Amino acid sequence: MSDIKISRRGALAAAAGALAAPAVLASMGPARAAAPMMGPAAPAFHRFKLGAFELTAIRDGAVQLDGPHPIFGQD
Repeated sequence: MSDIKISRRGALAAAAGALAAPAVLASMGPARAAAPMMGPAAPAFHRFKLGAFELTAIRDGAVQLDGPHPIFGQD
């Protein structure tokens, strides 16, 4: 295990930073987005009933590629 040596000056600086952090963060205010909203996003999940069961389909992402893939129909 390495020996970590903390000087009195380093400890005081860390304590002063820890005490000042809430005041600095509170004075900043909320962050504002620069880009305009693009409208409602598509939900990442879809719930539906199948008989007595409730199913949830989770969509991780989507990508559209050109044409059929090279392995299309080769199975």
